[in-house]
Amino acid sequence: MLNNNLSNRTILRHCIVVLLFATGSISLFAKNNKLDSLLNLANSTTIVTEKFNVNYELGKLLCSQKADSALMYTQFATKIAETNSLYPQLAKSYIQLGQLYKSKQLSDSSLFYYQEAYNLAKEIEDYNLQLESLNKIGGYYYSKRKYTEAYNTFTKAQEIIDYTSDPKLKAMLFNSLALWHKANNQSSKALEYYKEALSLSEENNYLKGVGLISSNMGLLYESMDKTDEALKYLKQSLAIRQKLNNKKGESYVHTNLGLVYENLHEYDKALEQYQRSLQLKNELNIKKGVDILYNNIAIIFKKQDLPDSAFYYANKALNLRIANNNEMSEARTRTVLGQTYLLVENTTKAEQELTRALQLAQNYKNLSVLQNIHSSLYNLYMKKKAYDKAVDHLLKANKLKDRIFNIEKEKSVATIEAKYDLLNTETENLRLSHEVALNKAQLRRYITIGIALTIAFLAIAVILVVVARSRKKLAEKNKRIEQQAIQLQHTNSKLKSLSKFQESMTNMLVHDLKTPLNVIVNYQNMKNMESYDQLIQQSGYSMQSLIHNLLDVYKYKDSKLELHKENIPLGVIVKKALEEVSFMAKAKNLNCKLVLDIDFVIKIDYEIIKRVFVNLLTNAIKYTPENETITLKFDQLNSDQLSIQIHNPGPAIPKEKQELIFEYFKQAGDNIPERIKSTGLGLNFCKIAIEAHSGHIGVKSDKETGTTFWFILPDVIKESQLTFPNIEESRNWFC
Repeated sequence: MLNNNLSNRTILRHCIVVLLFATGSISLFAKNNKLDSLLNLANSTTIVTEKFNVNYELGKLLCSQKADSALMYTQFATKIAETNSLYPQLAKSYIQLGQLYKSKQLSDSSLFYYQEAYNLAKEIEDYNLQLESLNKIGGYYYSKRKYTEAYNTFTKAQEIIDYTSDPKLKAMLFNSLALWHKANNQSSKALEYYKEALSLSEENNYLKGVGLISSNMGLLYESMDKTDEALKYLKQSLAIRQKLNNKKGESYVHTNLGLVYENLHEYDKALEQYQRSLQLKNELNIKKGVDILYNNIAIIFKKQDLPDSAFYYANKALNLRIANNNEMSEARTRTVLGQTYLLVENTTKAEQELTRALQLAQNYKNLSVLQNIHSSLYNLYMKKKAYDKAVDHLLKANKLKDRIFNIEKEKSVATIEAKYDLLNTETENLRLSHEVALNKAQLRRYITIGIALTIAFLAIAVILVVVARSRKKLAEKNKRIEQQAIQLQHTNSKLKSLSKFQESMTNMLVHDLKTPLNVIVNYQNMKNMESYDQLIQQSGYSMQSLIHNLLDVYKYKDSKLELHKENIPLGVIVKKALEEVSFMAKAKNLNCKLVLDIDFVIKIDYEIIKRVFVNLLTNAIKYTPENETITLKFDQLNSDQLSIQIHNPGPAIPKEKQELIFEYFKQAGDNIPERIKSTGLGLNFCKIAIEAHSGHIGVKSDKETGTTFWFILPDVIKESQLTFPNIEESRNWFC
């Protein structure tokens, strides 16, 4: 009868495996199609962002199947992001690299890339990537049992959670916090975080998150001995992971279901879950956790009195654990082997395995494992009738059992104390509520008395209010009159200042226009007609420059000067500017010296820059004493910047005025002779023009050397093949 039942169960298992294999084949076909599509796109696309996305997705797609290939594609995506300064994408690829190194059990490399991702995300102020990377860093510390570091990291993540827009990331942080609280025996708090995480995931249709969190909730309920809830959430997780074709996640859920069924002593169901998990891990070539499954299956076969099967799986688990150098896990498996040898009355082998298990486990502090080994050794020596040894191991087992009981008791006491504190808080709140109710009743009585008193004094109050209001209105009226008087005085003062400014401005404009107009009006008195033509032209230039400056300064006071740039040789501009001011210079017998080795081609607005030269040269001519020299110097600062300096040996500009002369209607000082006073618009226009060309302008002035106006222009295209005609530094360019 037993054999028939076993045969039926075996047939049923084979049918389930075939069905699952068929479903997996369909999903694998769809996944392969996506893989082929991505590979084709990777070979054909030339768009940088698309190339990054394709390689990143390839790494993501292959991470559960071909870790080395996934790592290669992710590294390539990282290189693309680094080369092209795609910083958000770079942070994403760092996180994926961390996950891949974690899957390869290279935890230090994993932590390095998670931290790189966080630092970069913080630099670019991307809160979503900050939260994701912090969650990964906290998970690393949690896996290393560094619970303090993990909690600090999760707390840092909580500080920025309100700035993140992705509810999935919030759900994963709550999941991590729940894991931390579970590890620290705070089941109630862990359950709160799990429920919050599950709610967020369900509201946003985040199925992957629902699957993960449901599985973790199932394990939490199992630890709380609530098996019905545990099975409910684990089955929910399994259904979602099967729907998503998440075979890796599905294998973990099967393992967890096996643990629950094993604790319920439903060994056939537990065995079915463990074997399905093992099958999925083999399909995906996942090594991690296989030894645990072998060990769990061996325990079930031992409990079912099937020693041959127990020996088979226990030895497979042992070989893996020895290869992985995991002594604690090896001790557990040797304990299972020892117990199975006891089952078949092979006390010699049982003693060997249990003694070796004890040697390995003594290096660690896992009390339950040590207690299990001592209990097994007690049973062994009782069989061998070595009662002294049996008693010794029984005492040790009981001592460990008492320690475990005390630890659990302390946990229970802590839980009870927490509940007691909560109850006290609730009681105190109830007492305070009662006091509030009493105070309200007393307050109502006081209100009734207050109303009666209010009615009694109402008449008096009305009279007082009327009087007070009358006085207040009178005071407010007087105050308004005073304020209006102050405002009128202030407005009057402003109007006087404006009138004075307008008068001054008019005088300056008249002064600037008077000289060229006088020249034109008195042309009949000119004996030399050739000089007259030059003078008329110079006068026209002066009036035109003044009008342009006035119009442009007002027009572009609050907006940027409009430029029409073209490539112009520097010599052409300088020559034209010198021509426009030459007559003024000749009138004072001034010389002009050029310091320029070779001409340059500059990308500028010709008319605008020519006017800058004219304004600065005019300024220099005004302040230079007769028979002196004005110097124009040109220096190339680097490959694309040119410095132009216009020096005159005239009087120095006071230091406190040097920063003001480029402002509207400002001049160098109050002691300027009347004959050379002007509107002050020329230098302001120069500042607007040079800054519109992305350049800089300034002045250097002292009593010893005179005054130098300088400006810097970018966009020097190349050295011009043209030079100034007959260029000589010593030549007088005003001639």
